Amino acid sequence: MKKIYGFTILCLTALVMGATAFAGTPARLEIEPNAIFIGASYNGIDISVTGEIPSDTDAVVRLKSKGENFKLKKKGKAMGLLWMNMATVSFHNCPSIFMVSMPGSISGSSTQDESNWESLGLGLKAVEKEVEISPEQKDKSGLFQEFIKLKEKEGKYKTYRDGIHYTPGNAGTKTFSTKIAIPDGIKIGQYMVELFVIKDSAVVDKTAKMIKVDQVGFPRLLSSLAFDHSLLYGIMAVMVALIAGLITGLVFKGGKGAH
Repeated sequence: MKKIYGFTILCLTALVMGATAFAGTPARLEIEPNAIFIGASYNGIDISVTGEIPSDTDAVVRLKSKGENFKLKKKGKAMGLLWMNMATVSFHNCPSIFMVSMPGSISGSSTQDESNWESLGLGLKAVEKEVEISPEQKDKSGLFQEFIKLKEKEGKYKTYRDGIHYTPGNAGTKTFSTKIAIPDGIKIGQYMVELFVIKDSAVVDKTAKMIKVDQVGFPRLLSSLAFDHSLLYGIMAVMVALIAGLITGLVFKGGKGAH
């Protein structure tokens, strides 16, 4: 009896292990470069995201920062005549960077395609649900859309609707690649690059890696002086301003003497 019981357990274990192996190779994600260094000549950079997924699935790549707080001026008409800043609106828990790259097979072109894509919870609709605005506004959606427009203009929010490209991989898999443009105004810190594996309009697998952004050279020196040696930084700023003023004065004085 014990032998039969042991044999049954062994068979069940083998079946479970076989089913797990049959489920496919875990998604693979690679980033190049995996660190961004901001120097005096930095003017933005493209990062390359590649990897491997099962052949019957799709890939969505998302780059985002942690949530931050932002303040914007809300405009309105004063006495019904002039447009001017009427109040300050604060946006809480907004990522400073939000980039999404997806294949055309997911993004589609119709309203229904857009609805199906947003239902995955990977786009800006999901961000809007997490954002809090104070003071509380009746038109939260409209204000958030204005916030998005500002971020898109800065190059910090973007959706690549046909950004994922596939090539055949090993048996049962395919490789994907995409490029994401990192703007020049990015802050130093850690950013998350996420890979979502999509099948039948659902996320079936996920993996992520961090990408580091840091300063080097002269920008790093200035930042170090400003935060770690504020007194010295202030003295240097005053000296630079005085020298610039003296040079400007000499230039204009010399110009007058030439006539």
